[in-house]
Amino acid sequence: MHLNYHFFKFLCPALKDEISGGTITACFSQNKEELIIEVSKLDGSPFFIRALLLPSNTSISFPKDFKRSKKNNVDLFPEIIGRKITDIKLLNFERAFYLALDDTQALLFKMHGSRSNLLYFNDLKTTPFAIFRKELKEDMTLRIQELEKSLELTKDRFWELEGNASQFLPTLGKRPRAWLKEEGYLEADMETRFTLMSEVIDMLESPLFTVINENDNYYLTLLPCASPIVSTSDALEACNVYFQKAVVKKNFENVKNQL
Repeated sequence: MHLNYHFFKFLCPALKDEISGGTITACFSQNKEELIIEVSKLDGSPFFIRALLLPSNTSISFPKDFKRSKKNNVDLFPEIIGRKITDIKLLNFERAFYLALDDTQALLFKMHGSRSNLLYFNDLKTTPFAIFRKELKEDMTLRIQELEKSLELTKDRFWELEGNASQFLPTLGKRPRAWLKEEGYLEADMETRFTLMSEVIDMLESPLFTVINENDNYYLTLLPCASPIVSTSDALEACNVYFQKAVVKKNFENVKNQL
C-alpha cells in the first residue's frame, strides 16, 4: 500500500508539514529511473525526496542526506529550481499528488505502479510541460483535474452497487480486498458486507503504518498484522523503512542468492 491513495492521505500532510514554504534547490538523477529533489526548508535545512520509478519496484523515500556524485548525473526539470512550494495536494481517490509551486505551477507524482511518472506543469490548467519518463508518451496529454475522481461512500450507494467492493471503493488495494475475502465478504448478506466495508475503511483511516515480510517480499500496509517488522505512526519513516527493506535489502538478497 506504499503507493495507495489511503496511505497518501497521511503522507501528504506529513510532507506538507516538512517542506511547505520551502524552496527547491536541486532536481537531478544519477541512477536509472531515480529522481532526487532537494528542498531548502524554511529553517534553511535540506530535505530530500527520492522517487524511484523502476517498473519492478516503484517507491518514494526521504533520505536524511544525499551525496550527489561528481560524475554520471543529470539535472532535471530546471524550471522548478528556485520555486517555492506553496502546498502539497492529494488528488481525490487517486494514486497521485503534487507539489504546488508558486501557486501557479505543479510537479505531479503520478504513482501508478509500473507506469509511475513525474510530470511538470507550468500551468495547472494545461497539459504537462515536461515529464521524467519520456517513454510514457501518453502522460503528455494528462490534465490534473481529469485525474481526480468523485466517489459517493454512502449506504444507499453501497446497496445500489449490490455491495461490489471494487466499484464502491476502487482505491482499496489488494490487501484490504484480501481481508474482506478472508472475513467472508463474498458469502455475506448485504448488511454484513456493509459492516465489513465500514470496518476496513476505519482501519484505512487509522494512522498506523506497518512494514511486513511475507513470502520473502516486503509490504507496507495500514491493516493490523501479527508479526510486523516495523510499526509507526510516522508516514515519512514508513516510506524510508519500506525503501530500506523492499529495495536495498531485497536487492542485496537477490544478489546474494545468485552467488
